Amino acid sequence: MKRIFIFPTIEEAKAFILTEPRDPVFVGGVGMAEIAAATLRAVKAKKPQLVVLAGIAGACDRTLRRGEVVEVVTERIAGIPERYAREYETSGPDLGLPLAAGVTVSRSGDGAAAKDGPKSAAEGTGHAAGDAGFAEPHPGFTADDRAGHAADGTQRQTPEGNPENTSEGYLPEVENMEGAAFFAVCDALGVACCQIRAVSNYVGEPFGQWAVEEAVGNLTEKLNQNLWNNLEKREK
Repeated sequence: MKRIFIFPTIEEAKAFILTEPRDPVFVGGVGMAEIAAATLRAVKAKKPQLVVLAGIAGACDRTLRRGEVVEVVTERIAGIPERYAREYETSGPDLGLPLAAGVTVSRSGDGAAAKDGPKSAAEGTGHAAGDAGFAEPHPGFTADDRAGHAADGTQRQTPEGNPENTSEGYLPEVENMEGAAFFAVCDALGVACCQIRAVSNYVGEPFGQWAVEEAVGNLTEKLNQNLWNNLEKREK
């Protein structure tokens, strides 16, 4: 199968690139617009059978461990009015990884804020990750104003937003800045795609608490495992 890999930042991609993969690797940029344009260019240039988006993500609850690698199979965009909202889905093969639902945000905490209702104007004005040494903004970089939200992780949220014991079929949610646009572009181009994320943090934590190195290391290890042979199409 002819594949290409796309990462939002070089920090996420570097370890994988150093393993000298046989498949092309692209660094697409952070956010929906950047990843959409990069995916379009990469698919047109390489004409792959499968496009893989890989990177780190923030976990919205503690059903996921730091460093855990998951396949994101659905995405929603935070803040879209319900009457316009849609769910975007993977179209690639089953990789045998734990599954998660994704929420695509412009700034960390936006997905949680959309569920919880509007915050005060003073909230959500945190620092870009570059201020803490990470070259590009990425999920979870908002500072301490959101530290109280989801960081305690004492309750799990069902897809309807009601705290209760995890129900059968519930997927833990992870926050990123690219997933929905990536799925949408691949769908429009008619190319199979999948998204793999490693949990670097819990949403609301300051950047200094992120486990970026662990997450990137685990992500690289999974990408280099034999995930790609004898894959079956995901059952509809």
